[in-house]
Amino acid sequence: MNIALLSTDADRWGLGIRLLSTVLKESGHSTKLIFLSSEDASYSQGVLEATKELLSGVDLVGIGCLSRGASRAIQLLRTIRPLRKFTVWGGLHATLNPESCAKEADIICRGEGEDLILELIRNLENGHAFSAGRPGSRSWRAPGCRWFDEPMGRNMSGSIRFEACGG
Repeated sequence: MNIALLSTDADRWGLGIRLLSTVLKESGHSTKLIFLSSEDASYSQGVLEATKELLSGVDLVGIGCLSRGASRAIQLLRTIRPLRKFTVWGGLHATLNPESCAKEADIICRGEGEDLILELIRNLENGHAFSAGRPGSRSWRAPGCRWFDEPMGRNMSGSIRFEACGG
């Protein structure tokens, strides 16, 4: 599976997405790290369009940030939503604010994400449902979300079941 991991924080540390990239590569997946460092409150249209191009051929998009990068993460998630990529939002902000973040991404990762991302990808690749928000899970299901089946990506058959939250 091709995975893009993005950081929307002002710095380029991105320790969480770097760790996830290592875990994913060790499991045979292809990853792309994208650091969208900015001191501005939002990205320019040019940056958003360039990011959409970088996500071409990607099956899953993971975004990680602290709270200072949250507004840019929301802007980015709203921009890429029409691309119909499966999205995961993790990091400190998503961990502390899962309900509001779940309105923007398909899955929210709370806490450490190594096991969650591998389980999610295994389920996506096998066409199985991913049960977000179950007891003991590190993922989150916001109240009022609905489940629905969606066709898999270009190179996959079957469908996956995931939560739709927000508009």
